[in-house]
Amino acid sequence: MVNCQCEIVFWIENSNRIHKRCKYTQKRT
Repeated sequence: MVNCQCEIVFWIENSNRIHKRCKYTQKRT
């Protein structure tokens, strides 16, 4: 679920900050 939301946010925001946060969460999981 987080992976999906993370990808969607990155696609919509397309920001470096959001992308970094998403990668961090994925690594933790």
